[in-house]
Amino acid sequence: MLSVTSREALLSLARERIRSSISGDDPSYPPRTHDLEAKAGAFVTLTNPHRYPNLRGCIGRVEAREPIYDTVHYAAYQSAFCDPRFDPIQPDELPSVLIEISLLLPPRAIEGAEQIEVGTHGIIVRSETHRGILLPQVATERNWSRDEFLAAACKKAGLHPDAWASESVRLFVFEAEVFDESGERI
Repeated sequence: MLSVTSREALLSLARERIRSSISGDDPSYPPRTHDLEAKAGAFVTLTNPHRYPNLRGCIGRVEAREPIYDTVHYAAYQSAFCDPRFDPIQPDELPSVLIEISLLLPPRAIEGAEQIEVGTHGIIVRSETHRGILLPQVATERNWSRDEFLAAACKKAGLHPDAWASESVRLFVFEAEVFDESGERI
């Protein structure tokens, strides 16, 4: 669990990364604190309540390959400008964009779908050539059942909606600390 100060620093980092990329100005990043040097996976989700659909980008890294600070720095840029599902964030849109960060605990393999706790777990559906990831809050936001959550992860992976039941598909779960610019922990 990060302190309020560290969560605010990450949100500021993400917004400044996007702002400075749009403006071309030198960025003014918050300082790197000790707890932000810990390695963790993270996703940055961008939404705009004035657009439909309101999701504007969501990219991150599941694996804890680098410090949280660096992962959020990378994911903020990728979410704003490189998510292939959306047009890049435009300068006039940035004030309306809400930033949400999900810090991921390491994923763990599970034996069966009955081990998934909707609202607590994010899921990864993985076959030899495909992978679909959904953050824990996605099922809650959409009021999905476990089966609907699994079907959506399979579709995201490019698999048949019930491929999760196949022996060739592996299931993983993870938990996340989720917070956004509203100051609420999700």
